Amino acid sequence: MTFSRMALKSANVHKSSGENILDASSHRCNDGDGGTEPDLELFFRDILPRHKRQRDWIVMAHAVRYFGDDSGSHRQGALVISGYLATEENWARFSRDWISALHQTPEVEFFHMGPNYHGDKRPFKGWTDDDRLLKRSQMLSVLEAYGEGIVELSSSLLWEDYESSITQAVREVFPDPYFFCFHGVVTLVKEWLEKTNEEVHVSYTFDREAAKETRLFDQFFLTERQYPALKPFLGGLCFEDDEYLPGLQAADIIAWLFRRDIVKPIEDAGQMRPELVQLRKSYKHVAMTKRCRKEGIAAFCSRMERDIKKRARIGMPDSEPSYPLYR
Repeated sequence: MTFSRMALKSANVHKSSGENILDASSHRCNDGDGGTEPDLELFFRDILPRHKRQRDWIVMAHAVRYFGDDSGSHRQGALVISGYLATEENWARFSRDWISALHQTPEVEFFHMGPNYHGDKRPFKGWTDDDRLLKRSQMLSVLEAYGEGIVELSSSLLWEDYESSITQAVREVFPDPYFFCFHGVVTLVKEWLEKTNEEVHVSYTFDREAAKETRLFDQFFLTERQYPALKPFLGGLCFEDDEYLPGLQAADIIAWLFRRDIVKPIEDAGQMRPELVQLRKSYKHVAMTKRCRKEGIAAFCSRMERDIKKRARIGMPDSEPSYPLYR
C-alpha cells in the first residue's frame, strides 16, 4: 500500500455526533499500482456549491475546518494549541500536495517537526542532518504555497501562570488548562469569521491521544455552556491519527514553532526561528494569537468564586457562569 493511500484512510470527516458527512468511499481513483484511493478533490467538488469553488480563502465554502495540535503538555514552560483554519476544499488540495512532497526524495511516511529537528525519533531517527533539513524545506514549501488560503490560529498560556493563579474551587470545574487554550482558539475563530462576515459550519480536528481526547471533549462542551456566544462557532470535534492526516502534520509544525517562540531556548539566541519567519511571510492574513496571562486567570477565578457563593446563598442551580477570559 502506498503512503498516499494510507494517508487518506482517515480522510473521512465526522461531526461530533459520529455522522459521516464527507464519505470518500464513493469516489475512487487508480493510484498507479493496481490499487485505488479516495479522490479528495472529486468528493469535495460534489459537496461544495459551484459558485463557491474558489481557491482564495475569502470566498469560503460551507464547511471550514481547523486542524490543531498541542505542544508543551508536560507541565513546564508554555502550553499551546496551535493550527490552521481553511476551507474543506483548500484542505483537500493541500493534502494532495503534502502527500506528493512526502514522496519526494528523501521519502518519508509522515512529517513531525520535533523528530525532524532533533533526529531522535521515528520517522527521522538515523537520518543525516542534510536529509532532515532537505525534508523540512520540502514540507515547509507546501505550507508556504497555501499561505493565501489558510489562517494560523494559536492560543497559549504559561504553566507557572496557571498553577500560581488557579484556585481550588475553580480547579474543580476546570481541572485542566486546556480549557483556557481551547477557549482562546474558538475565540479567534469567532473573531476571524466576524471580520470576514461569514456564517459557516466550523469543525475542529485534533490528533488522537486517549487522555487528550477526553480533556478536549470536556473543554468543547464546557465552552458551549460557559460562552453561549461561541456556540455557533463550535460545529463539531473529532480526532484522527496525525501520521495519516496531512492537516494535522501541518498543525504539528506550527504548534512546535509557536511554543518554541514563547519559551525561547538558548540555542535560538532569543530569536524567532527562521522557519516561523519564513512561514509567516507567506501568509496573506496575519497570524492570529492569544495569550491567557496570569492576571486574566486570577481575575477569572475571582469572578467565578463570587458567582458560586452568590448562587449558593440565593439557592440558584449549580451551573457554570459565563466570564470573559480575554480582555
